[in-house]
Amino acid sequence: MGLKEMIRAWLEDEEMFRQEVDDESADFHFVIEVPPGSGQVIDVIAPRNKGLVVVASGVKLSEEHYSAIMGMEEKEREKFMWEIRFALIFLSTEFQILPGAATPQLFQFTRKLYQEDLTRQLLMDSVGEVHKCKLFVIWKMRERFDKADSDKGMMYV
Repeated sequence: MGLKEMIRAWLEDEEMFRQEVDDESADFHFVIEVPPGSGQVIDVIAPRNKGLVVVASGVKLSEEHYSAIMGMEEKEREKFMWEIRFALIFLSTEFQILPGAATPQLFQFTRKLYQEDLTRQLLMDSVGEVHKCKLFVIWKMRERFDKADSDKGMMYV
C-alpha cells in the first residue's frame, strides 16, 4: 500500500475523510472534516517531490471580529496580538497571521510531517493540534469580543 492509500485509509477509519482535491502541485490533496460532521475542514497535502505531508488549515476572521480588532487602540491591539503569538509559538504547528499582526484577517496553521517518520498516531496528533490552533483563535476572539451572546454560532471558515 502506498503512502496516499495508507493515509486515506487512516482518515476514512477515523471518519474524517471528506474528499480528494485535484492539485497539480501535490501527489495527493485530501480535505478532511474535524471533528466529523462539524463542517470544519483541514487539508492533508503531499507536495510533489518534497518527501513530506502537510496538515494545514486556517481561520478567517468574521467581519465583526476584524472590525472589533481594528477598532482597538493601537497599543491594546498590539498587546492582544502578542498574547496570541506567545500562546502559539511553542507548538509544533507553524502559524502565520495574514496579511500581518497589525491587520489580522487570516490565521494560517501548518504542520510538516516527513514521510520517513510518519505514523498514524503522528498524523492524528498533528490533525488534532491544527484543529486546536483554530479553536484557540476562534475562542480567543469570542472571549474578547462576544460579550452579549456566548451561544453565537461560529463565523469562520
